[in-house]
Amino acid sequence: VQADFIEMDIVSKIIVVHGPVVGSILDVAQKENADLIAMASHGRTGLASVFYGSKAAGVLQQIDRPLLLVRVGKE
Repeated sequence: VQADFIEMDIVSKIIVVHGPVVGSILDVAQKENADLIAMASHGRTGLASVFYGSKAAGVLQQIDRPLLLVRVGKE
């Protein structure tokens, strides 16, 4: 994916972290001063997060910057 971004002149960085998913996403966004967080979501778990997915809903509730959610469809 990063190679595709490079071809389109989109700056990206790959970062691997360990820990709770939502907290890790928020921490990295803060440390890297991210302009946008993009996430894919299946939207399968829990009534409150039926539209977003539990991890995406957790980020959405706490985020302080734009969030792009891409719904992953069945193939």
